[in-house]
Formats: sequence, structure tokens, C-alpha cells
Amino acid sequence: MQTVKIRKIIKTDNAKLEAIIKSVLTELNCNIPGTAYYDKETEAMFEAYQNEKTAYFVAELNGEIVGGCGIGTLENFICELQKMYILPDARKHKIGFKLLQKCIDFAKEKDYDSIYLETFPQMKAAIALYQKNGFQKTPNAIGNTCHYSCNVWLLKPLKRSLFTLKNEFLNSLENTYSKEESEYYFNLLANHYLHLSRVDIALNPNTIVYEKDLNLFYDALKKLKNQEPIQYILGETEFYHTVFNVNKNVLIPRPETEELVDWIIQDAKNHPSEISILDIGTGSGCIAISLAKNLHANVKALDISKKALEVVKKNAIFNEVTIDLLEENILDSTLLFQNKLDIIVSNPPYVREMEKQQMHQNVLENEPHLALFVSDKNPLLFYTKIANFAKKNLDKNGKLYFEINEYLGNETVKMLQNKGFKNIILKKDLFGKDRMIRCEL
Repeated sequence: MQTVKIRKIIKTDNAKLEAIIKSVLTELNCNIPGTAYYDKETEAMFEAYQNEKTAYFVAELNGEIVGGCGIGTLENFICELQKMYILPDARKHKIGFKLLQKCIDFAKEKDYDSIYLETFPQMKAAIALYQKNGFQKTPNAIGNTCHYSCNVWLLKPLKRSLFTLKNEFLNSLENTYSKEESEYYFNLLANHYLHLSRVDIALNPNTIVYEKDLNLFYDALKKLKNQEPIQYILGETEFYHTVFNVNKNVLIPRPETEELVDWIIQDAKNHPSEISILDIGTGSGCIAISLAKNLHANVKALDISKKALEVVKKNAIFNEVTIDLLEENILDSTLLFQNKLDIIVSNPPYVREMEKQQMHQNVLENEPHLALFVSDKNPLLFYTKIANFAKKNLDKNGKLYFEINEYLGNETVKMLQNKGFKNIILKKDLFGKDRMIRCEL
């Protein structure tokens, strides 16, 4: 059995450590000026790490020294990970990981803000280890280490002030989003991860953000740079005064859909008895659940996607409402409800293929196309099918509500007229676009 021990350096380790460092650098063809090979301290490692803010840790395998790694001072509140070298035969025993964790723990104990390191491109395994443990490549060297031959620089933040983190965040996104958008995203993340309001951020800029939470911000930053919607990053969004879980299996609810929900609620809130509602193409369940929360209603939610219905179930539990879930393709559905419905509502796919070029790239690359697009040749496909379905399943004087394509309002009205619907109202949203229809049997 192999026994690994990590301990602090002692003076008698000097000769062995010098030999290991020079051996590994020679192995990598890095035994050149501007590296640890020519450092004076390589010959006297014990003496080089006697400052209370520094430490060097030695790794032993079955009692034999096989490598080491240390923390040295650099500048301000940044320390440097130094001289991580391990003999080839010992690398398979995860000694590098153990040494790294020991050094990270020491840096935290000494209250450093960040750990910096310099290395070479050929040290691929070591770089992968560093990055797996939160080190990020940085474009420039920090401080004067005299290791001018090293050309890979990495930094691991251990903590940041809120002020510093915000500036770093905004600067990282300046080529992707406007300053206003970036600030909005930062405030959302700070509220979600740190439970801080915009006012808290302004009044307490020196609040310390520690590594665990920093990693959440940096992960979100990468996703934002890739144009991933903030709602998917957070895993939730607000809709009609409540919170809904969202992921890439469902559309992100839009403000115009809130207007549709409000229209239904205002129409139905004074109904003298329980009403029955079916939401077709429910997605996240935002329409169905909002109606269930605000009306005395029996609500059913239908969708073709099993994964979407899993999101609805989670949202219903979170919002403490009961929803009947139906996995069904409305395009070939033969459902007939014994007890007729009072309301059918749908926000079906309505974006024509020709309109893709008008859409933001983050929508096209992240949101489910199944819930968005219809062919140019038959853009009212879903509306026609749902209208036919409604004629069979709506009670007398039952109402059908649609969210619609802003360019196809008149065509949708005409289709409903041809199918015998009456009292058809085409309604504009807050931006003056034709977005909603209500009609009756």
C-alpha cells in the first residue's frame, strides 16, 4: 500500500528538493534562464520560506521525498503558488492535488485575496489541475518574479470586495452588453447568490465575497459571454408576481404573456363558481399556474414535451397549486372532455421561419425551437388545430384566448370567424402590437 504524507519543509530537505526541481525542469526542456532552475532559493528552499506569510510543503511517498509546492508573497494581497514539482513516478498518486489543496488552505488562512502562478504550456497536466481547482488564465504576468521564461499565467481569486467584483464583472462584459445590461445582470446575480439588493450593493461596496460565491459569479460570467439568457443561468424568472423555474426545455416567459394572463384574470375573477381551464402548450406552466393562483379554477396543462411537464410539476409544487398535467400532441389530439371547459388558452409556436433573422441570437441558440417556430407555408397550423379542438371541448359561451404573432392578427381573426367563433377581440400589448385574441363559441 502506497502511503502519501504532506508536511512542512525542514532544512535537511534542501538538497533533495533542489534535485527534484532541476530534474523536472530538465525533463520538460525548461532548464533555462528565467526559470526556477536558476533561482538562488532553489538551493536553499527551507531558508526561503521562513516568513510567517509563506510556507513550503513537502510530499513523501512511502517515506521518500517525491515533490513539493509552496506559497510565497507577491504584491498587495496576492500570493504566489511556487515550485510545484513532482517526480514522474509519483504523479499518479494525486500528490499534485494534495499539495495544491494544502497551499490553497494556507493562502486562505493567511487571508490572501488571490493566488497567482506562472508555468509553461508543456505542463498540460498541471495546468489542467490548476484550472479544475479554480485557477483562470490571465493575459499578463503579475509582479516581478524574475521567471521571464514562463508564459502561462493563472490566477485563483479567494475573495473580492463587492466593489472590485462588480468592476471586474462589468469590464469583462463591456464588449458583449451595454453597461446598463451588465449592471442589471450583476444586480440579479448578487440578489440570487448573495441575497443583496441593489441598495445593499450601493451602500456596502466593501462587503467581502468569498471563493464559493465568486465561483458562481465567474461561471455566470462565462455563460453571459456566450449569450446564454440570464434566466437560464439563474434557473428561474419572475412572472406575474411569482417565481418560476426555467431551463432549456421551456421558453422564458415574456411580458406580453403576463398581459394575456391578466386579461383572463380580469375577465374571470368575478365568476360565481369554479371554472375549468385548459392551457395548451404550457411550457414552464407560467400561464396555468398563474391562473390557478389567482382564480377559483380547476386548471389543466397540456404539452407534448415530457421534460417541459417535469418543469411544470416542479413549479406547481413550488407555488403550492394543483395542476392536472396532460402529455399530448395537440396537432393530432382526440381528447374529449366529458365536462366541457370554460376557458382554453394557448401561447403556441407562432414564429415563422422567415422571422428568425429578426430574433436575438441568444434566443435562437438557447430556447427550444419546438416551442417557437412554424413553417412559412402554414403559420396558423396550431391556431387552426386548437380552434377545432376548442369547438369540441368548450362549454357554451366558453372563451378561447390566444397569444399571437404580431404580424398575423387579421389572418387569425379571419380564421376564427370562418370557424364560427363570435365576439372576437384583437388586443394590442403595451407596445402597440397585435398580441392577443379572445373569442367565444
